[in-house]
Amino acid sequence: GGWLTLGGMYLHGQDESVGNGDGVVVTLARGKENSWQKGNIYAYLKYYHQPASTYVEHTMNGTADWMSGFKGPGIGFSYTLHKNMVFSMEYDRLRDLKTSDHANTIWGGFSYYFNNYEND
Repeated sequence: GGWLTLGGMYLHGQDESVGNGDGVVVTLARGKENSWQKGNIYAYLKYYHQPASTYVEHTMNGTADWMSGFKGPGIGFSYTLHKNMVFSMEYDRLRDLKTSDHANTIWGGFSYYFNNYEND
């Protein structure tokens, strides 16, 4: 609950091909993702520092899987237009940990959630 939520995640990975590494993800969020509540707003600001050994296939949209580990900020927003209809936007500005190359990702999505049962 609460208006703002602060979260942190420590990651440790061991991988013979890319080396071992320690990483963190820090999140400041407002609200919760509630697809069933019309007008719901969820927003977050994240900071990532993830060596390649801390993930196999990253769940974020964009170039994270092609980088040699990455660091940088991300910001996201979602709004429930109608029950089970959610519009989302996301922006990540990441820097490759080995090459220092930047990658920017802007992603938008519209999701419709459904269930395969009847509510009583």
